[in-house]
Amino acid sequence: QDVVLNAICEPIQANSLPYLESFTDNVGDFTINDVNVDGLSYVWKWASANYGMKASAYANNTNHPTESWLVSPAISLKHAKDIILSFDHAVNKGTPDILGVKISTDMGRSWNDLTVPNWPAGTNWNFVSTNVSLDAYSEKIIQIAFVYKSTSSNCPTWEIKNFSVTGTVEQPTEVDTVLEELNNASFYKIFRNGQLLILRDGRPTPSKV
Repeated sequence: QDVVLNAICEPIQANSLPYLESFTDNVGDFTINDVNVDGLSYVWKWASANYGMKASAYANNTNHPTESWLVSPAISLKHAKDIILSFDHAVNKGTPDILGVKISTDMGRSWNDLTVPNWPAGTNWNFVSTNVSLDAYSEKIIQIAFVYKSTSSNCPTWEIKNFSVTGTVEQPTEVDTVLEELNNASFYKIFRNGQLLILRDGRPTPSKV
């Protein structure tokens, strides 16, 4: 007798291009993931329309060792080309070498570093603009994370504003549409004669899962 283990895998809901978040009002659809705040109430916080999101771990005349992530919602790069991540950022009172920008293509289960060409000097509040090509991630659904870290001796302030992911989105062909619908189809896990099968559109396929 077949035993159904679990049910439908819903397709990921992702924002389409262009995705824009200026941080002029609040954190928007981004989320804050505090790994360690060393007793502080927060690290990332919306500052103002002029300064956007601000991360700092300096409080009560003390540099606190912390780690906190500012993470974008899911953004779809399906059928896109010439994809550019852009943002403005400023760093002060510390060196930016322990700060980083990362990208995920599996909804945050794993992250890769992005190479950011333009970093602020780290000794003033001057914003610099930077562009990062995301063409290598075309057809993926991505998330971007700004990773703030601090130590007792290196405790910068980092400000982010005018975030965007833009590109040229082409109309999918009929074949592309059918393949995407298949990728978003319902899956079921079934045990049959002691073997785990994946049931998709009525067709069981052996699986090692």
